[in-house]
Amino acid sequence: MEPKDLVKNLQNKPYETRVKILWTTVVVAAVLLIVIWAVGLKSTISSLNGQNLITPGTAQNTSNSQNIQNLISIERVETAGNNFNVYFNLNNTTDDILNFSKASDITLIVNDQTFHPSQINDRQGKPFAQKILSFTQNFGILVFPALSGDSGQLTFDQMTFERSSDKPLKQTLNLDFKELEKTSNLRH
Repeated sequence: MEPKDLVKNLQNKPYETRVKILWTTVVVAAVLLIVIWAVGLKSTISSLNGQNLITPGTAQNTSNSQNIQNLISIERVETAGNNFNVYFNLNNTTDDILNFSKASDITLIVNDQTFHPSQINDRQGKPFAQKILSFTQNFGILVFPALSGDSGQLTFDQMTFERSSDKPLKQTLNLDFKELEKTSNLRH
């Protein structure tokens, strides 16, 4: 019997018979779906071996080690109007949240003069995050007043991890402004 003939045959049946056929089809389809779901669930449960489903990666344990040598890197510097901008990259590879330095805790020493950034922004011009989540990378800009010099020392102080907030961290970077003004190190 062709599908056209089957549909005509069903259309010619009384209303009560068509409703019974409809509900029987719905119940059979529902039972079939429940059986397929139950078989899939059974195989999933039997494949579990009781081990941790979430295994920690090779993250640095911040409670044991406070090594932050590569936490912050400087990408480039630029002079824009009355501002000296330092583009930095913060990569938190630990399994802990990092509390970032405040502007008053960041110092740039150029020609024996100490400067603090007037702003700390992200690359979209919004205020930079104060808490850096674990396993994340953030990009920011330190905005200083116009400077004159070829090199400087940038220090990020009073950074802490959430689990060990009583142990402040400090990272000092020596900067060669002439080398950092080159745009070859830009991300693409």
